[in-house]
Amino acid sequence: MAAPNPAPAGPCKVVLAASIAKPLSAEVQSSLAALDRKPHLHGFLANKDPAARMYAEWTGKTCRDNGFDFTLREVEREDLEDELRNANTDDAVDGVIVYYPVFDSKRDRTLQWTVSMYKD
Repeated sequence: MAAPNPAPAGPCKVVLAASIAKPLSAEVQSSLAALDRKPHLHGFLANKDPAARMYAEWTGKTCRDNGFDFTLREVEREDLEDELRNANTDDAVDGVIVYYPVFDSKRDRTLQWTVSMYKD
């Protein structure tokens, strides 16, 4: 017996999502307008994983659509820790995102700890 197909999102779910998203988006836009400059997120891609690349591209699109600046930095994985330390001290970088896996090992956890809590 085949599993039933999941039901498409109904009007109720769409209305509920819109009722939550619209006020949140307005709050973000209002907060952005009060800033001297757009917040700048730096994404670091140090792998060849197509899913990570797609996620990075979606991140960039979402940032730009919502009034944030986004820079995708493609770096060699052996250089990533130094690049993260540089981003931690760069006042032009407001946030950092790393697209994992990089080493696909415990070493990735070390990279996570390298990102400043003020940029994470």
